[in-house]
Amino acid sequence: MSIHAASPLPKPSAAILDLLDRPMLTPPICVAYPHILKAVTLHDTAVSFVAPSGFGKTSAIEVLTDQLSANLPSAPVLRTIAKNHDRFSEAKFFAEMLEGCTCALAPRGQAGALRNRLIRFFWELVESKGSDRIALFVDEAQSWTQPEFNCLRDISKDLILLADVHLIVILFGGPDLAKTRDALLNHESTEQIGQFLGEQNKLQGIASEIDLMQTIRCYDNIHAPLDQADISVKSHSEAFMPVAFADGWRLESEAPILWERFQTVATRHGGVREIGMKWIASTVRNFLIRQHEWDRTGFRGDPEAWEEAILESGFPQTIGYLHGRRVRQAAKL
Repeated sequence: MSIHAASPLPKPSAAILDLLDRPMLTPPICVAYPHILKAVTLHDTAVSFVAPSGFGKTSAIEVLTDQLSANLPSAPVLRTIAKNHDRFSEAKFFAEMLEGCTCALAPRGQAGALRNRLIRFFWELVESKGSDRIALFVDEAQSWTQPEFNCLRDISKDLILLADVHLIVILFGGPDLAKTRDALLNHESTEQIGQFLGEQNKLQGIASEIDLMQTIRCYDNIHAPLDQADISVKSHSEAFMPVAFADGWRLESEAPILWERFQTVATRHGGVREIGMKWIASTVRNFLIRQHEWDRTGFRGDPEAWEEAILESGFPQTIGYLHGRRVRQAAKL
């Protein structure tokens, strides 16, 4: 067990805790970004990414939208969330698209009026920026089926015909997005597949100790000034463990212990090939919050503390889901 300091520090402030809620540019996101940049730069119609729940799709979108906006400032970058409904409605689809893209409640109306309003919004946006393309990120894309992709196809065509504007769609979805592609194939909807689901990429998880080390290194290196004017820190690690950080400790050095603990926990529940970023982030958060009060020179994390943080993250329950999914998939072969 770790030797605790005689006088524990106060609990971290809300401002410091807020640091842990900010998505970071992790290695899996760095792998995904070139595919997106290429698609937007070359006017490709779409690129898609598939990953199980807990692999950080929503956080990845937050980082990627910021990164793309910074690298291509003249290109509007929008986000929306695909919704799943028992019955498809064009009016509801266009209203939800408007709400996602404008971050405001869409007015009620007929499908045609809402569709025209959406196209006008896109056109005015590119006009204001002097651009000829729009990048649209779609979260939970597995919720869309053929009717939604038909509407998206029509909007894309209208933007090209009416305004010479290219709509590049970046889809992020769960494994069911691959099923959507199969369903479109069964219906011989090759146009939608070619336009939106032709290239499906995997949003990688953390698959090795090296991956994990590169990932949690972000907590040591990222510069994230806090909102409060009187508080500024260089990294997550420094914010939570300032004494240990000044003494040379880095979260990156904990990677071997953390990886070993993840593997130990995973083995008890059937094993897993990759670890989602959600569970990494939750585990690191639990660890830093608990260890903050014992910050000191010579600090080193111990395996028990890391395992406790892993168990609190809900990772074991997720392994059961992923393992069961692999068993069901193997049974179908």
